Amino acid sequence: MHMILANLMDASALAAPTAALALQSSLGSVAGLLITILTVFNLLIFLRAILSWFMPVGRDPLTRLLVDVTEPILAPARELMGRVVPNMGVDFSPMVVLLLIQFILIPMLATIR
Repeated sequence: MHMILANLMDASALAAPTAALALQSSLGSVAGLLITILTVFNLLIFLRAILSWFMPVGRDPLTRLLVDVTEPILAPARELMGRVVPNMGVDFSPMVVLLLIQFILIPMLATIR
């Protein structure tokens, strides 16, 4: 009887690290997905800002898609910037959003490593 209990305890001790490893793996994959999404948005916002210097963004289908994807993120920042600094001639909302994304990404990357 003592041997059966010892075997059961060994099996439960082995199951706990496996469950913890599965949880850590799923959290790592969620964090990896979030990092990928934030990195893609970072790139798209940067691309939109650079393109706006050279051509009107939103006239052709590719840049229209770029505007449609990035505008839900940039519009709240633009509205907030308009309240904080009214009558500003330059749109700094892409820079603000890029900085916010970096403030989120850098600690996430530091905790994963």
